[in-house]
Amino acid sequence: MYYATYQSSIKYTAMYIEYPENLEAPEVAKDVLDRARDAGINASGEAKESPRIIGETDASFEGHPARLLRIRLSEGRTTWCKFVVVENRFYFLEVVLPKPVGKSREAEVYEKIARFFLESFRLIGEIA
Repeated sequence: MYYATYQSSIKYTAMYIEYPENLEAPEVAKDVLDRARDAGINASGEAKESPRIIGETDASFEGHPARLLRIRLSEGRTTWCKFVVVENRFYFLEVVLPKPVGKSREAEVYEKIARFFLESFRLIGEIA
């Protein structure tokens, strides 16, 4: 497992896990994505963050199985996640956004930031 996290008012995480076998068969990929979602929800629940899924979409990323997930947490925070399965790797990207203040445009700005981060992910070839 390899990961990096940056914490400011917004928390950013990028991670991948290597497995010994290919995970892209449809039934295997669905199971991996479901287990990742459930593990995240359970961990948030154990941390008393009151997680509630507000959006979940199966997707394809450059021809690979993927899932987008939005979760409401306690104190008005929101988590945006992107899971991608590529051969024997599981990629996880997450943005944790603070609660927007008042009726400002903060919610819209936070959504743009989250989308920008998740959409910035690219696959690169192996370095020789």
